[in-house]
Amino acid sequence: NDLLPPAELKETIERVRQERMIICQGCEFNSNLARQLHGYTSIRTDYHCTECGCPLKKKTACLSCSCPLNKWLAEVTEEEDDKISEQINN
Repeated sequence: NDLLPPAELKETIERVRQERMIICQGCEFNSNLARQLHGYTSIRTDYHCTECGCPLKKKTACLSCSCPLNKWLAEVTEEEDDKISEQINN
């Protein structure tokens, strides 16, 4: 979704990303908050989820992804995501 989203999905992806990022910013498992609250350390410098390891900028933009802690759910099924991918590749 982040690299070559279809034009009609760009607004949806950005809206979903922003909504999810707000949730992630308040979660104790985001790398920034985990450092502050629990002394989390990592060689990684990116903003990521310490539960699943995903970079939050990418994970929150993935319409078929869900939070491993069920704080937010997938917007589309994997089948719908496959159709979107097909459109991108054609």
